[in-house]
Amino acid sequence: MSVPYLSPNYRQDQVDLAKLDDRIRVYEDQVRGWFLEPAKALLSVPNSAFALLYILMGYFEHHAIYLKDAASGGARILPLTMVMNARRSITG
Repeated sequence: MSVPYLSPNYRQDQVDLAKLDDRIRVYEDQVRGWFLEPAKALLSVPNSAFALLYILMGYFEHHAIYLKDAASGGARILPLTMVMNARRSITG
């Protein structure tokens, strides 16, 4: 049986998720491989603006959920306005 991938470049047996440095490396690889690189690849594709926006909204939603969860102790469902407000607070 194959070992599952946690991100595009890291398999479960290649990292120790009890270590903060490994968790950070996996998370960075997830963001780059599943959000930023696909979004970057779409920049040159005609009429891809909506697909690009959809990918990037997932990136911002992910961070908004983390921020909301940390502040509220467990809320998971967020309306779009909360996601956008969180994005503004992250980007300034």
